Amino acid sequence: MPLIDELAKLLNPSDRALGGTSLASFVGATHLCIFIRDPELGKFLPAPGFPQKLPDGIGWSRFLRSIAESDSAQAQMQSPFSLTRLPVSGFRLSENAVVVIFGHGLRSDARDLLAPYLRIIAALLVEEVRTNLAQRRAALANEMELESRQLAMALSEAHDKLAEALDARETLVREIRKKDERLQLARRISGIGVWELHGLTREIYLAPETTAIYGLPSGEFLGSINNVTSRIHQDDQARVRGEIDSALAGGEDYDTQFRVIWPGGIVRWIEERGTVIREGDGSTPTMIGFSLDITQRAMTEESLIRSEKLAAAGRLAASIAHEINNPLEALVNLIYIAKNDSDLSRIHGLLTQADEELLRISSAARQALGFYREGSSPSLFDVSAVTKEIVELFSRQIRDTGVLLKPQLMVERIEIEGWPGEIKQAISNLLINAVHASRRSGSIRIRVRHIRERIQLTIADEGHGISREHLQRIFEPFFSTKRNSGTGLGLWVTKQIVERHGGSIRVRSNTDTRHQGTVFLLSLPVAGSAKRFDNMEQNLRYRWLTLND
Repeated sequence: MPLIDELAKLLNPSDRALGGTSLASFVGATHLCIFIRDPELGKFLPAPGFPQKLPDGIGWSRFLRSIAESDSAQAQMQSPFSLTRLPVSGFRLSENAVVVIFGHGLRSDARDLLAPYLRIIAALLVEEVRTNLAQRRAALANEMELESRQLAMALSEAHDKLAEALDARETLVREIRKKDERLQLARRISGIGVWELHGLTREIYLAPETTAIYGLPSGEFLGSINNVTSRIHQDDQARVRGEIDSALAGGEDYDTQFRVIWPGGIVRWIEERGTVIREGDGSTPTMIGFSLDITQRAMTEESLIRSEKLAAAGRLAASIAHEINNPLEALVNLIYIAKNDSDLSRIHGLLTQADEELLRISSAARQALGFYREGSSPSLFDVSAVTKEIVELFSRQIRDTGVLLKPQLMVERIEIEGWPGEIKQAISNLLINAVHASRRSGSIRIRVRHIRERIQLTIADEGHGISREHLQRIFEPFFSTKRNSGTGLGLWVTKQIVERHGGSIRVRSNTDTRHQGTVFLLSLPVAGSAKRFDNMEQNLRYRWLTLND
């Protein structure tokens, strides 16, 4: 059983690299090495895993040839393991394999003990050599393989000197193939497809993964870019082609998202990134990049937004119900009194009051409709006016909580460009959060200012504040400090809305009991300023929080 265990160790390449020392010691030797006949050269070379560089290569070739011809041989040879001359004994295992054992105290029955088992291991190594050779043949072109074989035959006497260089070349080919296979596997797993576009000929190469992303026939594609861009959604074609031309002309990075139409009318979302390189004299631009199918991600984001829409609609419905309920109760009372009164002058007064209550209901309804009556294109609107509508809509509900609302709005009309319903949603999200964080008798300040080419909207409360560890995550989707309510999407969506309008949002908070509170600052570009919306609608996949979906 110990002999079987020692033989099993020889299946480990690291044990072969050491010369199978434990197995050799079993028969009184120091090392052993198995040699396999090279199928191309007809010469015996060290099997895979054993040292490939032999001192005195010519002497070793003669010694191995004598073993193959006479079945066994003994000699004094320089060991590749210790680099010293030692007595060696060799015997043939098969037509294509011999073994050489190094050492002074070799047992006389070593061959009888080891030969049956070493023949099995040698057969495995022969198959390993054949497998490696088959892989090399598959990797090399037929012409190169024929030339290599002819050169090897012509220089067979110099094989020992070239063995190290050939082995290094073969190792490099294996490594290149391994890395290429891993790269292809990574592309298949990740769904990333690569492509290359020639700037002058407009000829594009698509890897098989890229053709699958575009819904093209399977396999590689090489042809005109027009054949590829024709798959892009009609509303996105002109923009994508313009971005490609701009990147090639200016050497800029290419980064875009668009829709493609698959056979059968299926719409898929694609994200593409590329960079421009210039070859030769630098006048020929080439763009290389990758494509990624982001349809699933887009659908996930859309689901998140739909969830926040439902939460926003619920808050809006609660506010409208609260705002309309009181006037309705007053109307019922006024009509009842008028029906039971015969004095026309008092009835006229009661109807006048009823008309005022109807105006209150009409005003609340108009404000609610402003949340979802949106066009598909941006428009000009006054942030102060929008903020005033939000304050009026929520003022009664906030007053019932005991919180004091202190608005400071601009009198002058300064417009921004965008979607007023979305800005209303962002402001209402921040305002409701401030109310929830505030104590009874606390106050909330809302201020709108015009500073240079920006509109700054500040919402500050005197609530409990946000801890430092939470402050780093408040804009993440699904993050919420409200245990029993909230979707964790409000601030995330608010940030998307503000950035969609070319703006930014900042927050400052303090949990110290002496200066508790949180301040949100929204900064939006004034219409006509340097920050424009020219390409914003095309570059974004969704309109955020349009409640008419």
